[in-house]
Amino acid sequence: MNFCPRCGQRNVDYNKPLKPVLSEMLHESLDIDGRLFTTIRTLLLQPGELSIAYRSGQRARFTPPLRLYFVISIVFFLLLPILDPASHVVSNDDSRLVDHYSKIMFLLLPFFALLLTALFQNTFYLSNLVFSMHVHSIAYLAITLIIPLEARESEYPFLILFQFLLMGYLVVYLLVSLKRFYEQSWAKTGLKFIGLFLLYASVMGIIFDYAVHQLV
Repeated sequence: MNFCPRCGQRNVDYNKPLKPVLSEMLHESLDIDGRLFTTIRTLLLQPGELSIAYRSGQRARFTPPLRLYFVISIVFFLLLPILDPASHVVSNDDSRLVDHYSKIMFLLLPFFALLLTALFQNTFYLSNLVFSMHVHSIAYLAITLIIPLEARESEYPFLILFQFLLMGYLVVYLLVSLKRFYEQSWAKTGLKFIGLFLLYASVMGIIFDYAVHQLV
């Protein structure tokens, strides 16, 4: 890999076919390499581990949390019309709503971190923001699987069971992540989990309702 000795800019040869150039640009922008797959595997199978590793300085082998969030959320919102073709967004040809949802969710990241800082005293906001990015990333992955199941449940009622399993996974995942990351008792973690969920869901619901009414 060649870099400019003065500014550190990577030397990219654009005098070659389009496909390899686009592949290099995508690889560099989205970090599509071994780190991404290692990060997603750790994210799915080890609740809270990514946030703990980042807090402790073990960052080289994982995709940065903000980049991870962007990759997963962009893929989610691009797939949304395909996953649920009967959705309000598609039936009304209103891509602006999807765009608003993605922006709102990004703005809710620091709010979620703020709630964590308030509930878990003596913690640092930036660490809570990293935790927030990881939690929202796993939520997008789970919802990506839930939406198509929900869209077909009228034809195949047994799919409701898989939706419950995925929702249960998401709830348990967040609870275990909170327990591992903040290292408090299960009782305290459970109570704070309930408070966190109620506050965040309420604010998110109000903001989404407002956004829908502004666009409809």
